[in-house]
This record gives sequence, structure tokens and C-alpha cells, in this order.
Amino acid sequence: MPKKRLSRDQKRKQKLRKKRRTGRAGPRKKYRTEKYIMTIMRAEVGIYETFRMTERQLTDGEVRLALRQLIAELRSGPYTPAEVREVVEIREGEYEDLVIWNIKRNWDDLFATQPRHPNADLIGCLRTILDSIETWATPGPASRGYLSYLEGFMGRMGVTVERLPLSEWEEEEEEETAEAYLQELGEDWLRFRDREAWQAFEGEARAMLGQRQAQEVINVCQHLIGQVNEPWVIEELRPLLRAAYGQLGVPFGRPPG
Repeated sequence: MPKKRLSRDQKRKQKLRKKRRTGRAGPRKKYRTEKYIMTIMRAEVGIYETFRMTERQLTDGEVRLALRQLIAELRSGPYTPAEVREVVEIREGEYEDLVIWNIKRNWDDLFATQPRHPNADLIGCLRTILDSIETWATPGPASRGYLSYLEGFMGRMGVTVERLPLSEWEEEEEEETAEAYLQELGEDWLRFRDREAWQAFEGEARAMLGQRQAQEVINVCQHLIGQVNEPWVIEELRPLLRAAYGQLGVPFGRPPG
């Protein structure tokens, strides 16, 4: 009896079923393995360095655009190392080039001691970071939800970036923002883990929500999750995150643990 010929759609579904049976990792999961973890880590160090270099003015959207530009570059030809810059110029509103430069600079340092991955795999690593941005970013052009989470995560990993003084004699004095103050309270809560510290943090967060500062509250909460990515932290922050996301008019989903 002749075999029944399958349609194109049936063949596609058959392949998907076979993939599920074999347990083969999906395209993104492939890059969350030991082989690629340092490539992703160094790219995110470059992103974090840019965040600090721009005095936290960089947005999630600008990072997303920079990664897409770098992906397009990697698709179009051979990998080109970061150019040597005697002076790093930081132009407001033109941060994408700086993100790409910092990623390449970190990659060049990494690949000086180990073989560089093919461009296709570098693209896969960048797409994995894009997935993280989609997870942590909030609606709107001013979103820094991913970058706030990243900053907390980098702190947990022991990565620090220090901004040098403007001159040898003086350092610019910066006025503390409500977001920075809330972050200090949150870090005190994580450090001491007592109800008094939590109440101070929660009270300030609620007050900021009363002033329609939902984005800032989300940034701080996700920064804290990045610092201590443990279930009890997520559970404590959940009501604040739900209220903040509600203020932005979008549903709140469980942050990944």
C-alpha cells in the first residue's frame, strides 16, 4: 500500500512533535548554556557600562535598537572589532553606537583568550538578551525596567562600574531623586530583612505611586529582584508591582524567578 503523502502543514506539525519528543532545546535555550553564558554576560556588561556612562539616561528601547543594529551588522559581513577610541564621546539621544561599542569592546576582551563564536551564534546571544528586554521592559519610550533589573543583577555578580569625577579637585554634586531614595530604602530592606525596613520602603513606594511615579517604582522593584532573585523577594514586591503596572494600564505578569 503506497504511503500517504503529507501536506506541508502536516510535515511542519510532525517536525514539531518530533522536536518535543526528543527534548531538543529551542533556539533561545541553546544560548543559555555554559558554552555561551560568558558571551551573553560580557555583552550585558557592555550594556550596563553604557547605562552608567550615560548617568542612567539610556533606555530599554535604545538598547533594543542597538542590539538590532548589531545583529544586522553581523548578518551583513565578518565581525569587526571595536575601534580604539582615545576619547569616548557621549551624545544625548545617540546612545546606540555607544552600546554597540561597549559590547564589542567586552567581546574583544573575552575572545582574546578563547575562540570567537561564529556570527550566527553571536546573533543568537544578542537575541537572548532581546528576550530578557521583552521580559523586564515596561510600556513607553522611557522604560528602564530591563536596565534596572540588569543593574541589580550585575551587583549580585560583583560587577561594578565607577564614574570618575569631572575633575581632579571636584565631583559634580547630584540631587538625589525619588527613585534613588526608594532604591536606598529597598537595599536597606534586603540587607536587614526586617519589617521596619520593609515598611519604610513600602510606604515610600506607595507615596510615589500616589504621585503617579509608577515607572520609577517598577524600576526599583526590578532592580531589587535582580539583586536577590529569590521567591520571598518577588512575593513581597508583587503587590507594589501589580499596582504600578495597573497604573500604567497594562497587566502584571509574574517576573521570572
